Amino acid sequence: YEFQSGGVVDMLEKLKDEFSKQRYDLDAEELKAKHAAEQMLQQLADNIENAKHEISKKTALRAKTQEHKAELEGEKAQTEADRAEDQKYLDETTALCTQKAEDFNSRQKLRSD
Repeated sequence: YEFQSGGVVDMLEKLKDEFSKQRYDLDAEELKAKHAAEQMLQQLADNIENAKHEISKKTALRAKTQEHKAELEGEKAQTEADRAEDQKYLDETTALCTQKAEDFNSRQKLRSD
């Protein structure tokens, strides 16, 4: 009896080699895809961390700016009140000086008559 299944065995060996190569290629592709996904996840995590850091910095800066603004508004209100007081004093003094000048002029006129 002579072995007659040689062609089938050869074909199965070729298929085995072909499938092994395809499996190796697919495993390599899967590994690359997994690595790319991990890199993307790491990049996104870094972006989130950086964004949170920027948010906290800007929130702190905003709070500081608002505090400074409140201080300046208080100073402005005080300055405006001081100016109003000074303007009132100036108006009163001007009116007093005008009155005294008029009185002086009228006395001078009476003396000359």
